[in-house]
Amino acid sequence: MDVANQKNTVVDGEVKEVAESVVKQQEKSSINEIVVFAVVFLAVIFGAFLLFGQYKKLKISENVAVDKKTIAQNEVAPTAAPTLPPRPLMTGERMYTFTHGKDVKGPKLGEVTLTPVDPKMGEVQHVKATVKHDSPVTSAAVNLQTDNETVKYPLTLTAGTATDGTWEGEWTIKDTYSINYYVQFDLKSATSNYLDGLRLR
Repeated sequence: MDVANQKNTVVDGEVKEVAESVVKQQEKSSINEIVVFAVVFLAVIFGAFLLFGQYKKLKISENVAVDKKTIAQNEVAPTAAPTLPPRPLMTGERMYTFTHGKDVKGPKLGEVTLTPVDPKMGEVQHVKATVKHDSPVTSAAVNLQTDNETVKYPLTLTAGTATDGTWEGEWTIKDTYSINYYVQFDLKSATSNYLDGLRLR
């Protein structure tokens, strides 16, 4: 091969290399464009998804607000429960007779007299009770339960013996008893105790 042919060959080779380089650059540019398009497309889709999600939340919030407002408008204010009148009481001095089953342990009440059974505020109330038990009664008291308090008042043996006697006590009424009125006897002996009484209200 002569020198001219060699130069032509070299020139042809350079032309081919330039052409291949241009093709590669075009291919690379096309890939880059595809990648950019794909990124932009995904970004648009993602943005649209976010906007749709926010829109749904906004609509849900609006619906909830409307529902709450509607409920509030439709709600009827509850009416206050009617206040029942206090259970009627007897008046003046009243006597109550107690009976006991075989399972009741401790000192046994016989007759209890309350004077008056319907005391006014500041009035003195008196109680008298007969008590029997095989073992001597060592202490006796009344737990007077009223609307707002429970107060313990001691009883004193005034007649008979500690096994068969009469116990009495008195106190001044300092609280209302419209709802709760319980004269509870607290009787103790060396062998057993008794805790019960008159549930008047």
